[in-house]
Amino acid sequence: MDIRIYIGVSTKSPKKSQRKICYLLSCEKDGKEETRGGEPEEVTETYHGATVIAVSRALKRITGPCRVTIYAEDSWTMNMITTQMPAWAKNGFRDKKGKPMHLQQEWMQIWLTSKEHDLNTETGTHKFTEWMKERMEG
Repeated sequence: MDIRIYIGVSTKSPKKSQRKICYLLSCEKDGKEETRGGEPEEVTETYHGATVIAVSRALKRITGPCRVTIYAEDSWTMNMITTQMPAWAKNGFRDKKGKPMHLQQEWMQIWLTSKEHDLNTETGTHKFTEWMKERMEG
């Protein structure tokens, strides 16, 4: 099964602040697109941190192995998911000083889930970008 995860974050400000996140899971069922999620929630985090939290929460909802594509505007986080997680996992998701990295539990969740699925990322706006922005503003 192919599942698409669409991520939305209300503001791209790099500073830690209160913002809204939103995720939507989508798949084809009987020739029609079905979606789940889409309810915005507030978090106090950086832009990248908010994206990580949204991805982690969306991935928790998937049961059974499948092909997953994550769509998000946050190119840094998408790049870290595809290129850095194996190295971070080897270090126990700790920084060079041995301290737990920021959002260690969420990164570990993403890593463990990625082992179950064929995980891919796509950076940029997506077909639900505007819809999510409207929901997060409302």
